[in-house]
Amino acid sequence: RSAAGPLADLVLTPVSIATRLSLASWHRTAELNADRAGLIACGSLPDARRAPLREALGVNAEVDVEAYLAATTAEERRTVGRFAELWSDRPWLHHRLQALDLFVTSDAWAVASGQMVVNPISDETLAERTDALLAVQ
Repeated sequence: RSAAGPLADLVLTPVSIATRLSLASWHRTAELNADRAGLIACGSLPDARRAPLREALGVNAEVDVEAYLAATTAEERRTVGRFAELWSDRPWLHHRLQALDLFVTSDAWAVASGQMVVNPISDETLAERTDALLAVQ
């Protein structure tokens, strides 16, 4: 790169940044899909919520999920740290938990689990709401 000079840096830097952002977005989506697969496999939302919490906080972590979500969601709105998620390969933990909560209200969950879902949201609505959940606002 240095042999090509400043012109190469001028061209390659934006391409490198765009590629990194695209791959990070893809990885975050894959992580949510893995969480959904875990939910389908275990069949229990409380158990599926505990898995990423234990991964992040340790096996013996005892956390009130609702309190954690309320605190992190309120804090997120006040910080610039939310922009760091753009570069991260994983969605923030509270987004993963919220995405699981959203998934259990969907047609996809009803089909995969065989459970009855009252007024399930469509796959398109699920995708839109998940994208909005991960969007940096």
